[in-house]
Amino acid sequence: MKHLRPEVFELNPRAQIEIKQIGKGGHNVVLIENLFLYANDIATLFDEMVFTSDEAIRANSPCFRAILPQVSYLQPLHRKIFELHFTKYGIEEMNLFHNKVMLDQYWDGSNIIDQSSYHPHTDDLNKTNYAIVIFMNRRNIHGGTQFVKVRHDGRWIENITQDNEDARIRNDEDINSPDPAKPWDYDGIRYKRYHLEPMKFNKLISYRTNVIHSPYTDGSFYRNTPRKIITSTF
Repeated sequence: MKHLRPEVFELNPRAQIEIKQIGKGGHNVVLIENLFLYANDIATLFDEMVFTSDEAIRANSPCFRAILPQVSYLQPLHRKIFELHFTKYGIEEMNLFHNKVMLDQYWDGSNIIDQSSYHPHTDDLNKTNYAIVIFMNRRNIHGGTQFVKVRHDGRWIENITQDNEDARIRNDEDINSPDPAKPWDYDGIRYKRYHLEPMKFNKLISYRTNVIHSPYTDGSFYRNTPRKIITSTF
């Protein structure tokens, strides 16, 4: 029997923390490099967990997904991220009721990917405040997470608010197909990337869930080996 110990997720006291402001909106991106003390042990979970392509579980994500049931193991991390964002956003209560921790594996060109999955998106913006992505590829490091602005009613928007909620709805319903060779390279007409945060093993990035973003690969690098991340919203 495998026993997943909570100390496996112990945070590295020597981790490097940086906070960037990106885009015209000055959106916070919290970066923590060398996040976990036992990152190699965590990386082995991707070989041991059971992943599914069930849409009800992956919620239109282009990834095969596994749910980590031990959400409480990451609560110290959630608390730390919440505090790092506080100066910028002033949100006083963590919302852990809808919190999930997921392991995702992505392959370029996978047959589970719907065309709409290539659109830039937001995360659970009505239920949660912040998202985290932790890059877990020890090898085959490429791409990262890109932040994208969307053309809507003659202007570019970087995040979804109550004032432009119809932009999210229109984006979800958009039927434009991406370039099949480079589906994450947007054309600059409907979508335009303004920041790319590169992948690095055991690196965390965190941002508001209403900031528009998507994964980034060149469309072929992960044909034969997966992109691996841990992701959570809270």
